[in-house]
Amino acid sequence: MSFVIRDKTALSGTAYVELQPGPFDDEFWGDESIYFEEHHWNLLERMLQRHFPDYDHYGFQTIGKASWVPILSDFMRLAKKIESGVTVSDIRSEILFGSDHAEQEFPSEESKNLNELMNTLKETSQWVTSVLDSGSPVSVLGL
Repeated sequence: MSFVIRDKTALSGTAYVELQPGPFDDEFWGDESIYFEEHHWNLLERMLQRHFPDYDHYGFQTIGKASWVPILSDFMRLAKKIESGVTVSDIRSEILFGSDHAEQEFPSEESKNLNELMNTLKETSQWVTSVLDSGSPVSVLGL
């Protein structure tokens, strides 16, 4: 399993980050988009911020291939690190918890959550790569 949500009918409420193929066109909830609950997206944000300094958790950004390449490299590097057998403490500097509650809850099911994070990193990388390979950028629609 992963934290990626592909079926928008599974969404409840509005506390989601949407990755949308192509430039942001003032439309939300796209059929081709993938979605993340906010606390799951937070885990990936530090890597995004490192390579795309204009990133805004609450904004709408269209990110091109040149910026995505190092982000995806970080995603895959972290996925491999998790796959090799690490603890949350080992990767704490690479991920971001959006709240104290999330930081306390994640280790409570550490093995399961690390596995889902690893799968999320891989699945997100594959999806973004597919969009970029089609010649389109990827838009990140924050809260």
